[in-house]
Amino acid sequence: MKKTIVFIAMAILLSVAATAQYAVPIREGQACSMISQSQLNKYLSKLKNLLTIAEKDKDKYGTTGAYPATAIHFHLYAAAAYDSMKATIDWLNTGSDNNPENTNYVEAMTVKNKIREIITQLTATNHWAELSAIYHNSAYASCGKEEALRLLAEAVNILAYAGRCYTDPYKEIPPPNCK
Repeated sequence: MKKTIVFIAMAILLSVAATAQYAVPIREGQACSMISQSQLNKYLSKLKNLLTIAEKDKDKYGTTGAYPATAIHFHLYAAAAYDSMKATIDWLNTGSDNNPENTNYVEAMTVKNKIREIITQLTATNHWAELSAIYHNSAYASCGKEEALRLLAEAVNILAYAGRCYTDPYKEIPPPNCK
C-alpha cells in the first residue's frame, strides 16, 4: 500500500511539474517572500477547508457507509496535512527571528521538509477521498479529491520556493538555465 501511494505521489508530482506555477523563473532573492507566514497561513486556511469537507464526509459515511474506512481515512489524512502545516507555522514563531514576513534560508529547509510530509499526506487524502466518492457516491468526497489535488499542486510550488530560498545565499551555484 505504501509503495502504491508513493508511486501515485510521484506520478502526480511529475505531471504537475510541467505546468506548475514555479516552472516560471522567479527573480533571485524572491523565493523566500513566497513562503512568508502570511502565504503559509493562506495555504493553511485552504487545508482547513479541505478538513471541513472531509469531516462532513466522515460524519455522513464514517459509521454507516458502504465502506466507512474510506471516509475515516479521508478525514484522518486531511487532518494530518492541516496539523503539519499548523505545526510548521507555529515552529516559525519560535526562536529569535519572529518576523512573520521574513523567512530565512535556514527556516526554508524546515519548511521544505514539512511540505514533503504534507505532499505525502495530501496524496493519501486524495486516494481515500476517491474511494469514498466511489463507494458512497459522496459529493463531499468528490469535492475533497479535487481540492486535495489543487492543494497538492500548491504544495509542490511551496516546496520549490523553499528549495530556492534555501539555495539563494549560495551564489556559487549556477543560475538555472533550463528549458
